[in-house]
Amino acid sequence: MLRVNGIPYAKLGVIGKGGSCKVYRVLSKNCSVYAIKKVKLSGMDEKAIAGYSNEIALLKRLRDNPAIIQLLDSEVDLQRHAIFLVMEVGEVDLNHVLQQQAAAQTNGSCGDNKRTLNMNFIRLTWQQMLSAVHCIHEERIIHGDLKPANFLFVRGTLKLIDFGIAKAIQNDDTTNIYRESQIGTLNYMSPEAILDTGTGNSGTRIKTGR
Repeated sequence: MLRVNGIPYAKLGVIGKGGSCKVYRVLSKNCSVYAIKKVKLSGMDEKAIAGYSNEIALLKRLRDNPAIIQLLDSEVDLQRHAIFLVMEVGEVDLNHVLQQQAAAQTNGSCGDNKRTLNMNFIRLTWQQMLSAVHCIHEERIIHGDLKPANFLFVRGTLKLIDFGIAKAIQNDDTTNIYRESQIGTLNYMSPEAILDTGTGNSGTRIKTGR
């Protein structure tokens, strides 16, 4: 059982985990299914905690946007040393869909019978990805880690997730954004972000993975 702001949720299983974070599939009192991200604060530095607080603030700012994962509730519980985010639950991320398709092509036969992604699926998916990115840019928010694994299908609609390293732009006249360190997923970073010529930092931090 998990409680967020005093509201109980029954655990149905673990959707994903990594580091100090676990995401659970849960059932509410009214029998609705949600996802709860639980972040353990024990041993976490202030910068990491600020990142999760920033994610909550940005998701609240983007609430009711159909292209963005919806945050339904949140709690920073210092007594339990944890942060909780209650969000809508998805079915599968785009990275998993692409991996399944790649496996099907590898195991399938050659020639005309070889399976490929449906062009209508590609068009719709690409349109929804661009729409999500456009929405956050209209809100002066830079995501910082755009990749297939951070696009989640929710009841058939593709939504952008994981705003842990996203950044809100304060100045309307800003045309260039520089970070104090390299952040994002290496395989999906732009060349200029990898080179990091604007910061002059030799010590960099890069998240690698899917």
